[in-house]
Amino acid sequence: PTQNPPKPFPLRPAAMKRKQSAAAAEVDADEPSQAPLPLDDYSGDVCAALTARYGRSASAQHRHLLATAAAIGSILTDDGHPLTAESYLPAVVSALRAAGPSDPAAAAALASLLVILIPHISSLPPASASEPASSLAAFLASPEASKLPTGTVRSVVKSLGQLALHLDAAADWGAVAAPLEALLAASVDQRAKVRRCAQESVEKLFPYLERSGCAKKASSAAIDLFEKHILSVRSLAKLDPDASEAKETEAVHMLGAVAVLVPYLSKKARNTVFSGAYRLLRPRFSPLTRHVLRLMETLLEHLKAENIESELEKLISLVLAYLPYDEKKPDDTIIAALQLMRNCLGKLAGRPKLWTKVLPSAFEAVSGYLILDSKCSEDVAGLLIECIYSHVNQSIFVTNESGCDAEDSIDGAAVKSICSSINKKLRKCASPPRNVLTIVLAMFLKLGTSSVISTRTSPALIIGSFK
Repeated sequence: PTQNPPKPFPLRPAAMKRKQSAAAAEVDADEPSQAPLPLDDYSGDVCAALTARYGRSASAQHRHLLATAAAIGSILTDDGHPLTAESYLPAVVSALRAAGPSDPAAAAALASLLVILIPHISSLPPASASEPASSLAAFLASPEASKLPTGTVRSVVKSLGQLALHLDAAADWGAVAAPLEALLAASVDQRAKVRRCAQESVEKLFPYLERSGCAKKASSAAIDLFEKHILSVRSLAKLDPDASEAKETEAVHMLGAVAVLVPYLSKKARNTVFSGAYRLLRPRFSPLTRHVLRLMETLLEHLKAENIESELEKLISLVLAYLPYDEKKPDDTIIAALQLMRNCLGKLAGRPKLWTKVLPSAFEAVSGYLILDSKCSEDVAGLLIECIYSHVNQSIFVTNESGCDAEDSIDGAAVKSICSSINKKLRKCASPPRNVLTIVLAMFLKLGTSSVISTRTSPALIIGSFK
């Protein structure tokens, strides 16, 4: 006799949740491993290809996706259109806008369908991409979009980013302006998945706009985003008691979004961002600190010193004010700040004596970290040694022709101040910490034997104080 197939073992709630999550991930438009639809096997018929892939699935998401595709396919057939991805695109966008937050399940299915379809449209003319892109941009800008689930909004953002790459920016900037503005706005969204997706889309879009000769217009859009949030950022940096937590988070996201775009901004835009952002660094740590340091470091790689020389000096002063030891300051921000100071000095190569003002202050500021037994102490020592080898010169301790001792020169006084800072900290230690010894050794090697007899606070006497 024929045996009936065994009934499936009932899943416990946790297992059911895992199964549902797996099904959702499979239909998730952002899943990078998702294979292309086998459209060629079905003469480009989207509905048939989707049915072949998901027809046997018991997932509610898949059933809704298939039902949505079938309903739209029926309308397309009645209107005499082929069931290709190109035909589906405007119909799906129109249905998505109609569904909105009033039917979140339908909106989710339509958004997923969009992301599945668009990669299969390889030769979408700009005119055919313009209206769907404009509609999606308007959809994201509407208050209703914020009421939709994160996955739905992320899928719409990704679709808009893909469509924007099909637009002809050089011939019709107006078609690009609204989608770009919507993507930039999404790049500071409170939802991390939406924000990351938008930033990835913008990163792909900006090089395309640059190749299209629209770098200045794209930069202007980015600056609009920056200036929109900069006032609230400044109020937060000053610890404005009226600043809300939401505004603080928004400011952090804005700094992160702009940092991603720096390589693609125009020279004028970079200068504008630098001038507006470097003032945000404060002596105390805040949620903005890491992002300001990262943005400054990124900008420094793309700016010429002659355009921002005076502001670089002001930035160095702000960095020095942040460096003094405070257990509330995360170690990584101290390292990032010291690296930024080092790179600022390197950028100002035309000011060879600037180090005589900066390095003594830096050694004094971070001396509290040097006597700690930590990875941070080791990293701080390494950066200070780099500064010594880059700026301190052995010739400063050679008596000049007029007979004046070089110890009284600007350079000599700077080295004397550095050694004095180290010495003051060492007097509080039972034995010289290893990281301090590496700095003293670096000073010996850089200055040579002339340093032994040149000053009362020379590297030799620092070690001698422990005999």
